[in-house]
Amino acid sequence: MSAGEDLVIAASAMVLHRGGLRLCGDLLAALKCSLRFCPRSARLGRAIEAAELVLAARDACDDVAFDAARDALSREVSALLAGKAHDQLRRARGV
Repeated sequence: MSAGEDLVIAASAMVLHRGGLRLCGDLLAALKCSLRFCPRSARLGRAIEAAELVLAARDACDDVAFDAARDALSREVSALLAGKAHDQLRRARGV
C-alpha cells in the first residue's frame, strides 16, 4: 500500500467517525502519522491541506474549526475515491 493510500484510508476513517474533536484521538494520531509519510502531489494536495487543517484545529482545541476542517477533508476524500471509482469503471469497460 502506498503512503497516499494510507492517507486516504486514515482520512476516510476520520471523516466517517462522527465523534467530536475530543473523541477522535486515535484517528487523529493515524491521520498525523499518514501525513508524515505522504508525498506531496497534485492529486493529493487538497486532501493534504484539509488534513493539516484538521490537525491544526485539534492542536488549537477549536471545535468549530475542527468540524469545518473535517467537512473539507470529507469532500476531498470523496473526490479522491470518486476518481478512483471512475478509473476502475473505465478499466472494467475497456475504455
